[in-house]
Amino acid sequence: MAKSAYTKFVLRTTKKTGVAPLYTRRVGFNSNLMLHSRIEVDIKTWNDAISTPGRWNTFRAGPGKELCDKLDEMSALIDTIINDPKGSRTKLDKAIDEFAHKEQREFQEAQRKAQEEAQERKKAQREAEQRRKKEELEAMLRQREESFIVALDVFIDAAPARTWHGKPIGLKTIQHYKHLRRYIRDFMKKKHITDIRFDELNKSFYSDYLSFAYGEGLKLNTIGDHIKVIKTVIRDQPMRIQCMAEDFLRCEKLKEEAESIALLESEIDLIAKQELPTEHLRTVRNQFILMCWTGARHSDLEQLNYNSIHVTEDGERYIQYKAKKTDKVSVVKILPETQAILDLYDDGKAMPRVISNQKFNDALKEIMKAVYEANPESTLAGYVTKAYTADVGNGRAGRKTDIYQRWQMVSCHTGRRSFATNMRLRGNDRDVICAATGHTTEASLSRYIKEDRLTRASRLK
Repeated sequence: MAKSAYTKFVLRTTKKTGVAPLYTRRVGFNSNLMLHSRIEVDIKTWNDAISTPGRWNTFRAGPGKELCDKLDEMSALIDTIINDPKGSRTKLDKAIDEFAHKEQREFQEAQRKAQEEAQERKKAQREAEQRRKKEELEAMLRQREESFIVALDVFIDAAPARTWHGKPIGLKTIQHYKHLRRYIRDFMKKKHITDIRFDELNKSFYSDYLSFAYGEGLKLNTIGDHIKVIKTVIRDQPMRIQCMAEDFLRCEKLKEEAESIALLESEIDLIAKQELPTEHLRTVRNQFILMCWTGARHSDLEQLNYNSIHVTEDGERYIQYKAKKTDKVSVVKILPETQAILDLYDDGKAMPRVISNQKFNDALKEIMKAVYEANPESTLAGYVTKAYTADVGNGRAGRKTDIYQRWQMVSCHTGRRSFATNMRLRGNDRDVICAATGHTTEASLSRYIKEDRLTRASRLK
């Protein structure tokens, strides 16, 4: 193209005011191109500016400088493409379009980058918040994991689903767990604390809890059960948690080592003949004697009725029942002493209601006191030494000894021991007694047979 070619910008509108697009006109040898610049201007301002060279110079140097610089850039762009041997009208239109919308694209690109940066910031904030929440959750989980109180609640809630030696955890055992939890909460309330961590289960806690439990009037065996359950909960945790409470696991056990008693037949006879002031006490006395002559536990008393009686072809009568504690079947011959109690209640067809173990023992203590006062010279007045391990201060366990009279040692479980002992004294073999008591081994039965040393010595052949 000719070197004298030039580019000028014009309006193609009859309007005098408003906004209209500029067109670029390329004039030169063998060329006269009219192209849409895609740039809009104010019609009146543009016309005033191009009316004279002076106004154009003023406009170009002043308010129109930005527009004029842009038009100069476009002119240079057009020259470049037209002077390019490979240039074409299509490339020219495309270049003008891209140039005209350059600012818009730059603005859009800036917006896009700003949005991306904002999104990155939000993402970083979200990730930071997620990390914070995760750390808080992990801290909370660690705190829960290291909380003995939380672990105790979980341990108790999960107890019904656990087994011990292939058998479900019994309701009585779960009651022991809940009994501990109630006293632990009372202990915390008294100490004004809201939680107990595993690393706080140490000798100091052991000592404090023993002092609290003794102050609440709990018996030694009950406190010992509490300590045992606490240790069980600790051992149910991961090794890392167990290590935190290692000092507590080393604390000595608390358990009575008392010499439990069994009533002689003569003593049972005194109880049976004792005059009692109320029907309630007479009922408890009759049920206790039934335990003494059947070896049944308190929990199985309600099964000792007419429905449990079996009669053989030769007329022998037996009571057969399944023990609630062990699920073992016991078969015990109905002795004359047993039949005498059943006859009081229409041969077991109208047996009285069995009260709770605690109320039963309370009534039994009242009965035994009455029997002793009526028979102060009987063997019930004999003394029994009770040696046991207990808290002796500063969280240390030591030996203590108490002395009781035999009648003071009687509880509902004495009936089961009395049956085993008296049946052995009558000459029954241990396997025969096991069939009646439900013991699976003679070794386990031996703990129930309370023969004195002289009686055992007399059987030496």
